[in-house]
Amino acid sequence: MTKTKTKVADSMTQASAFWKISVPVMRRAKAAGCGAFIGQRIHIAPLREWLKSHPAEVRAAKQAAAGKGELDALKVRKMQAQVAEIELRVAHQKGELIPAAAAKADWLTAA
Repeated sequence: MTKTKTKVADSMTQASAFWKISVPVMRRAKAAGCGAFIGQRIHIAPLREWLKSHPAEVRAAKQAAAGKGELDALKVRKMQAQVAEIELRVAHQKGELIPAAAAKADWLTAA
């Protein structure tokens, strides 16, 4: 069985999987007028030529994508903290928590 090299992709996601080029980089290339985007398809040869001739654009797209990743991570951490707060509030309302003083007293007497 022989491997064939794909020269055209039907979407940016597919192109990213085929050619290991990130979607943010391809979006930047498309917005900048790269000729690789014909209709709904992406052609690898003109895309690679554009990427080689526009290193600053590629770098900017990668930096922007990295910044978005950091922002997404902060959003996830905030959401996790909010979930923990809600879970504590619910546990308190259900009476599943014991007062800190009682817990401390039990701990001191057990030692």
